[in-house]
Amino acid sequence: MALNFKFIFFVLSFFVFLFFGCSDSDKRIQLLDENYQQTIKSKNNNEAQKQNNDTKVEISKIEAGNKLEIAKLQANNLFEIQKVKSLTTKEIALADAKIKSEDSRVIIYISSVIGFLLFVLIIIIYLSSKKKAELKLKLQAAELKQQKEIADREMEEKRLEMMINLASEEKLPKEMQEQLVSLMGKKSNLVIESKNS
Repeated sequence: MALNFKFIFFVLSFFVFLFFGCSDSDKRIQLLDENYQQTIKSKNNNEAQKQNNDTKVEISKIEAGNKLEIAKLQANNLFEIQKVKSLTTKEIALADAKIKSEDSRVIIYISSVIGFLLFVLIIIIYLSSKKKAELKLKLQAAELKQQKEIADREMEEKRLEMMINLASEEKLPKEMQEQLVSLMGKKSNLVIESKNS
């Protein structure tokens, strides 16, 4: 009976222990579950915070990259603008130089044409003056010749007149008188011919 009692006591103790242990175990399991849930929740919160922080870091990196790209683009744009300005200035300078060169060519061409025309005009004036001078000299020579001829005629007429006077006074020899008569005949024929012509 003692053995039975011990056995019953042992079985009861086991059941009681098992019951209390199980109930204690349920509480422990519940506590462990709560701790686990809190750990998971904390871990999830930490992960979410970490993801949030990582996202913020990524956003900051992207923003920094964007700012860097914008700065690069602005620098490139400024460089391109300066390049276009310098090219435009250079092209304007080249165009001005070209226009000035063309203007100087036109001026040189016009000056050459004017110079050539002046040269031709000077030559024409010179030739005209030379012709006028030659014509004047010819006219003067002809006038002198005519005056000389007139003077010669007058002298000849005076000589004839003197000879006629001498012949009328019979102071000339007979041969000279005959010459005078023939000369007077020729002279009268010349006068008649010149009057007819």
